[in-house]
Amino acid sequence: MVPVDQRPLVFCYADQYQKDFDTEKTTYFHDMTRYIYRIPSLYDTRFLFYPRDRVEPFHVPTLVKSRQIDNPGESIIMNMNFARHFGNVFNVDAMDIPYSEKMEVLVWRGVDTGYGFGNNIPYRDTSRETMLTKFYQHDNLMIDIGLSKIEREDKEAKYGHFIKNTMDLRQLLKYKFLLSVEGNDVATNLKWILYSNSVPFCTPFTIQSWILEDQLVPYIHFIPIRSDFEDLEEKIEWAIKNPRQCEDIAHEGRKYLSQFLDMKKERNIIETLLFRYSQHVHVGKDRQYRQEQEEKK
Repeated sequence: MVPVDQRPLVFCYADQYQKDFDTEKTTYFHDMTRYIYRIPSLYDTRFLFYPRDRVEPFHVPTLVKSRQIDNPGESIIMNMNFARHFGNVFNVDAMDIPYSEKMEVLVWRGVDTGYGFGNNIPYRDTSRETMLTKFYQHDNLMIDIGLSKIEREDKEAKYGHFIKNTMDLRQLLKYKFLLSVEGNDVATNLKWILYSNSVPFCTPFTIQSWILEDQLVPYIHFIPIRSDFEDLEEKIEWAIKNPRQCEDIAHEGRKYLSQFLDMKKERNIIETLLFRYSQHVHVGKDRQYRQEQEEKK
């Protein structure tokens, strides 16, 4: 194992700046280095990667957490921010209950990220703000949708009325139907919902992460709903009338997600990805930053 003070190997390229990322101890940094340092041949390699929720395409090979499905550019998916996106998956088994014992209510709790809410996010068909506007105080008692909190205090006056009671994982798992909606990038809750005995309700996927959301199949792994949420009540009614199919969907979702929980296999895949990157991409510390700045002139 290389001492911490001898690890100047990860290079971060971001929108308007460049720096050695080993000075920023985030989960992205640790997810990168815990694989890199298992491979001595990579110790002198520099990697371009982006440690935030950006999905717009890069035009040089860049390791990212997520990317657009229909316009990936040269963004290369890497399993980053693992603790946030997979952490609750490992708590599901201890807290979940059989599908038949769950309540027939569709629930969503989340935050004000993604397109809408005055966020600086390029247009997307799906907006959590649209969802909340339509269903926060809906008459249908089978729908319970609300914000857990507001990310920025300056938005509380405008959007604070969308806040409802916070639900932890154990409480959420008491419901048969759990809604998953993209935010800044992929929906953080999708992975643990897939692994649970509940059924995911999902708007169209436009972004993919390590689990390749675009490979999920409607009515096999999740119940699809329109990006404008207009068919949400109709789909809830379908789910209530088809409990056997819903249990099958929950089973197939867990089966799909389970393939990403074989840690030995995952490690081998990631190490192979990093090794192949080092063989085919050669990053000069300042070259790419200068090149991008020239292109913007």
